[in-house]
Amino acid sequence: SAAESLLMSAAALSIDDLIDVSTVTALDVGIAIGLLALGLVLGRALRKAVLTKMPFIDEVPDRAAVMVARVTGYSITFIFAVYAMSFLGVDTGPIFVLILLVLVVAFLSLKPLLENLAAGLLLQARSPFEAGDVVTIGDLSGTVAEVDARTTIIVTPVGDEVRIPNTHVLGGPLINHSTEGARRSSLAVGVAYGTDVSRARTVIEDALIDLDHVLSGPRPQAGLASFDESGITFEVRYRHGPGDDDRFKARDLVVEAIDRAFKANHIAIPFPQRDVWMRDPSPTRALRPDAHEQVGDHE
Repeated sequence: SAAESLLMSAAALSIDDLIDVSTVTALDVGIAIGLLALGLVLGRALRKAVLTKMPFIDEVPDRAAVMVARVTGYSITFIFAVYAMSFLGVDTGPIFVLILLVLVVAFLSLKPLLENLAAGLLLQARSPFEAGDVVTIGDLSGTVAEVDARTTIIVTPVGDEVRIPNTHVLGGPLINHSTEGARRSSLAVGVAYGTDVSRARTVIEDALIDLDHVLSGPRPQAGLASFDESGITFEVRYRHGPGDDDRFKARDLVVEAIDRAFKANHIAIPFPQRDVWMRDPSPTRALRPDAHEQVGDHE
């Protein structure tokens, strides 16, 4: 390939081919020293200028500003250093070819790392979440602990620390449960057939008022959901904090409050029932209505 040919040609050159000091004068040395000093000064000045100005640009994190400042300063210094070498009799053409090839090889080798690094900078710039937010990334849910150069670290509800590559976070579905400050949960609650459903709805909703870990706004709601085999089912909706512990504690209190309210208001919770019809297996005996029995079977 062309890159391999350039690399072989550059490698075949000797030091004598690269450096020719026969034409170098004292003035050239002075210019080279001056250029190197100027590159150091300009590089430092630009680095400080970037660090001063970039934090005032919206959505640019401090870590990104530091990285851009360093790259800018070092690049300016490097350019002046290579330019100064040309005054010292150094043929900078092959040097640039070698540097270019090294950069290409390094880019191909470090492509995944660079992609994750770039994704991390974009995540910090866009700020779709912050440390402490409860998020769902793909199939994983947990609390954001940190976003570093390569990964986003989340802690799952069971306490596992998971590192997700930044490219997966940036390119995949992301749900931030902490943005609104609350999450909604639902609970199925059944009542026996024959129950006054309007009264049962009121009892359920009143039972959830002023419960700890259950948010008052919007008010918890109970709505009829379905006619089931043994009773009528309500869907009870309520809101709580975004964390998994908030959901767990709120559900515990909701179930306890509804059970207590049903007992106080004599509202029955249905249980599975079966009707069993029994008859004499004798083929010669006619089946009589009084030969049937209805038996309730609890399951």
